[in-house]
Amino acid sequence: MKKVGIVILVFALLQMLGLAYLIKNKEFIASILNLDNKSPLLAHLPLLGRAQKKSTAEKPQPPKILSVTYESARKDDLPIREVHLKKGTLTGISVRGEIWGFRDFIGATFLGYDEKRQQVRLRVQDYVSKQPLELYQFSYFDATTKKWDNICWTENQPKALAILIPGMWDTSGRYNKPKGVFSIACLNSPLGRCAELGYNPWKAFKKTPLAKYHQACVRMLRADYLGNGKSHTKNENDGIAFEDNLGYLKSKISPEMQFEAGWGASGAIQLARVRYKDLVPPGVSCPTRSFCFFTHRSLPHEQEVLIKNYSLPR
Repeated sequence: MKKVGIVILVFALLQMLGLAYLIKNKEFIASILNLDNKSPLLAHLPLLGRAQKKSTAEKPQPPKILSVTYESARKDDLPIREVHLKKGTLTGISVRGEIWGFRDFIGATFLGYDEKRQQVRLRVQDYVSKQPLELYQFSYFDATTKKWDNICWTENQPKALAILIPGMWDTSGRYNKPKGVFSIACLNSPLGRCAELGYNPWKAFKKTPLAKYHQACVRMLRADYLGNGKSHTKNENDGIAFEDNLGYLKSKISPEMQFEAGWGASGAIQLARVRYKDLVPPGVSCPTRSFCFFTHRSLPHEQEVLIKNYSLPR
């Protein structure tokens, strides 16, 4: 029993030092405890390793925020007036009449709404100017844990940042621009990544607004062929190549890549093949691996292909 306790103590120490993965290395543990490699005490190691993995997986996923209201802005329990976005930067007027922007909003709170229209408390944790983007770190209040956590949190990017975009995307992935709301577009999501690639919704290229190109890019990264908000890719950061009809952005297209689809703001307009052969959406038929077509798809007649993408056969 004494040596069992020592095994557990060693595991706790390794965990504190960020070396918990070594608990599965029987030879390592046996050497530091002077045990035989066949000692029954080493049977405890896989169990302890599983317990560590389980605790990591229990961290709650952040809610998906559809919209945030300007009028809910407060700092130090005082309202901030006339809040709006100017090229991705929050601006407003304090109760003392001071014009606020940039880092002035750190510590400010807002109210957002998730996919179920439930209210979520949000707070500005940080602001970073990374030209041409103005980036924010937002946290949400978890009513269960009673803690503030990063709204863009992922296991690989616990401190992820976001850009702010006027308007909102509904659950079908359609962009709307009602007055008084904005969206938190995490850089580790298609909304933020498309802006980071260069399709800033508030910018223009040769007098052509890029807002529609941003929307088409989001559909493309999600492989949202039918324009219903449903992703048909295994990784929204998959290595794909693309080019737009403006000559504004074009990524390197490797010889192994094949044309996949032509995209508009409402989804795929042209379709040659799907990104993953085992992720064919309803409404699409693929008689062969390299040939797919829509069996049911209605598009506004004025839709045009804004971006074409290429991907590897999978």
